[in-house]
Amino acid sequence: MKKIKRIAYLGTDFFSGCLDALIAAGYDIPWIYTGRSKLFRQNDHLLAVAEQQQTKVFKDKISAYELEFLAAEGCDLVISAAYPFQIPAFETAPRMINIYPELLPRGRSPWPLPWVILNNLQVSGVTIHKVSPQIDGGDLLAQLTFPISERGNLESLSCKVQMKAPNLLLEVLKKFDDYWENALPQQEGDYWPMPNEKERTLDWTLPVAELDKIARAFGKTGSYAYFDDQKWRVEDMAVWAEPHRQKPGSVALRNGSEIVIAAADGFACLRFFKPVFEKEN
Repeated sequence: MKKIKRIAYLGTDFFSGCLDALIAAGYDIPWIYTGRSKLFRQNDHLLAVAEQQQTKVFKDKISAYELEFLAAEGCDLVISAAYPFQIPAFETAPRMINIYPELLPRGRSPWPLPWVILNNLQVSGVTIHKVSPQIDGGDLLAQLTFPISERGNLESLSCKVQMKAPNLLLEVLKKFDDYWENALPQQEGDYWPMPNEKERTLDWTLPVAELDKIARAFGKTGSYAYFDDQKWRVEDMAVWAEPHRQKPGSVALRNGSEIVIAAADGFACLRFFKPVFEKEN
């Protein structure tokens, strides 16, 4: 097999550091595919890089016909990095790999990162695997692990994944044939579903440690809370344990910018929050 030179890059801004690293390493990227979804809403950096590199951008979901076209045009590899659409997989397509923000086969999920925190995991990582008909089920080329900090949240975990992925990708590409030929089939693993509203909701009858975990798991994307006969999206809060006699869910303090809510064994100070209206549900 020949050395990897021409790459089709499929992704969004979540892993845009991988695109930057590929360009800096001198790889030719004539094709960029992108899109937006509820989870991957940002692709501004990717589009700016494409414009700077004068690379054509395709915003529709990639099709089997386009993969055949890429193969005919001499595409050596298709890299998927937080691409919001499923990629057709068939024998005559170019070789294709996906960069996944967890340690497969653990944590196959539309959104694995919150579950890393909700499940109290101590270690997470990045996986590079072959694209296969089974979503996130292809053979494993390489993985990199890192510890989860005690106070880790969605943002810190996302940043760790984003910082580790480019180096792992470049390492795989240096000896790509070896990694490809020696890829290991995934074991059964487990599946983490998309977190539902109940799992994102701050139940004030819970201990503050549990409330803190939920808030950290969803970070700036928001957990949900109910008080003042209103549903709220909470983007940042702090908690502390303290004995009290107030009813869980009652407002203990308003100071103009923060609100303190009583919980089972302490209090939660909501620092950034906004009302949720029907269209956001």
